[in-house]
Amino acid sequence: MTQSIAFLFAASLLAVTACGQPEPSEPETSAELPALPGAEDGDAEAERPASAPPTLSEEEKAEMDRACSTVSVEGMCNVAFGMTEEEAREAFPTELYGGVQENPSCYYLRPSATSYGHAFMVEGGTVQRVDVRDGSAKTLLGAGVGTPLDEVEAMYEDTQRTPNKYAPSNDDLKADLGEGVYAVFEEGSDGKVRAFRVGLEPAVDFVEGCG
Repeated sequence: MTQSIAFLFAASLLAVTACGQPEPSEPETSAELPALPGAEDGDAEAERPASAPPTLSEEEKAEMDRACSTVSVEGMCNVAFGMTEEEAREAFPTELYGGVQENPSCYYLRPSATSYGHAFMVEGGTVQRVDVRDGSAKTLLGAGVGTPLDEVEAMYEDTQRTPNKYAPSNDDLKADLGEGVYAVFEEGSDGKVRAFRVGLEPAVDFVEGCG
């Protein structure tokens, strides 16, 4: 009888001890992102702020300024000749206005909704030329709006002068920039460049643009 009581007491003690032990934790299968302060359970992802735009280094900013103030055989401001409209919009650092709704066969993309200071001509589905009518950009050799046409002519080896279609007393100067890319500089009444365009033939020769 004494042995039975002792056995029952020991069994009860073991049961109580076992109940006091914590349940074994299940193995972790993946690490979870910590919830943001103030986020409710399950809403952490919705409350997580959008990623901030990348910060450009001074060197990158300088390169971007150079690319957006120079027209070359590579194009302008990361937009290259031969790009589709979609590719041009992705490459340009800001929004571009205009589109195929203006004219399915030929239209302009421009960084301003109200100005054509500089614009990209899309003809036949791809970027064919850049038109510059203000001082926002120059060629690699420094030719741009306001440069005397005689000075521009001296900058390039392969050039050709022709009378302007609408102002025969003024000349258009066409220069071969290489790699199949040409520049056409329009002379103003003061003998200086009043506008210029850079691009591929035949689009670069269109006097009326997309007109």
